[in-house]
Amino acid sequence: MAAGLDIIIYLFMYAAAIRLRYTQPDLPRPFRIPGGRPGMWAFAGTGFAAMVFALTTAFVPPEQLPIGNPVLYVALVAGGTVLCCAAPVLVERLREPSWITPAKSQ
Repeated sequence: MAAGLDIIIYLFMYAAAIRLRYTQPDLPRPFRIPGGRPGMWAFAGTGFAAMVFALTTAFVPPEQLPIGNPVLYVALVAGGTVLCCAAPVLVERLREPSWITPAKSQ
């Protein structure tokens, strides 16, 4: 489940790289992917596809563990992943304005 959560973060990063190429194309960057937009799609698209494959394999029960019911294993991994992804979203939605600390003046 921990690996699955890391993979989800990488999915967001590859998707963000493609989106930023469209929304902020002239922003100075320390490096550029050669090939323009097609190059970015090739690079980030390959990474995104690899992460989708890795996320899919995270739901395959390992042979070393004595798993009684594979469906239960997949349900527990999927449920835990959804729960861990939903927690920060829920905190963000329910935050109070008083939680924000004022910026210190210099």
